[in-house]
Amino acid sequence: EEQRQITAISRMVCQAMAETFAGLRPVHQMQRWLDGEIYQKVSRRAALLARHRQRFSPGQHRNGPAQLVFRSIRTQQVSPSAWEVCVIFTDNQRTRACALRCEAHRARWRITALELG
Repeated sequence: EEQRQITAISRMVCQAMAETFAGLRPVHQMQRWLDGEIYQKVSRRAALLARHRQRFSPGQHRNGPAQLVFRSIRTQQVSPSAWEVCVIFTDNQRTRACALRCEAHRARWRITALELG
């Protein structure tokens, strides 16, 4: 059951992150799932990408979110309260990998480490 929760959270975080970086979702919607340091990292990257979109493609907006296709999700429990996850997904433009660490925090799971390739 716990592994299914971790898999679902990882999928949701990757989907939300892809939509945030594409400018389709506000970054603050991810705050619930991300540790403070990770949230700041994602916020900075989202702001940088938003400036890039304004500078190089002003007025162009995508109609809707890219459909993510999840190629692989691998989970590994590293302690009773922590899981590490590798997610491989494809959007309309490219295939990416995301590594996450989920830790139990006040009866919920939070992402405490995140790397997106």
